[in-house]
Amino acid sequence: MSDTGSVSLARPQSDCVVSVSVVTHNQRDWILDTLHSVSAQQCSFPIEIIIADDASTDGTREAALEWAAEYDGVCHVLPPAERLGISANHRRAFAAARGDAIAVIEGDDLWIRTDKLERQYSALSADPSLAMVACRHVIVDGSGAEPRRGDLAIDGGFIGAVGEV
Repeated sequence: MSDTGSVSLARPQSDCVVSVSVVTHNQRDWILDTLHSVSAQQCSFPIEIIIADDASTDGTREAALEWAAEYDGVCHVLPPAERLGISANHRRAFAAARGDAIAVIEGDDLWIRTDKLERQYSALSADPSLAMVACRHVIVDGSGAEPRRGDLAIDGGFIGAVGEV
């Protein structure tokens, strides 16, 4: 493994067990923290990292390319495309995935548990009736503060919940 992170990165990509899909659009201020949280994963299996930038204009793609260069061959930034929107950008990342499973993280999110992928893949592998697994999440604002429960928004049927991750 590379000395630039604690994750077991796949070489070649076809050997990966989990593909991590990082979708992003104009998230320059957060993308490096997101990518560091992915590379901090402690897994007993190799992963690949796929970065799908959706025509960012704020330097997100350039920051991702610079970061990905440290993980040449195991982390790749998909070629630029016209603005696709979030659903089509996810589909583009999924189409590039080579792992047995796909983990999704957006370019302004962090994985705060370094065993997240290990635990989720173990749960998925242990029960063939499962199609997906998820985890709790913590919502924070741009300053890093957690909103009070009464401040959480319900948007399009999604309820943000603050809980143990």
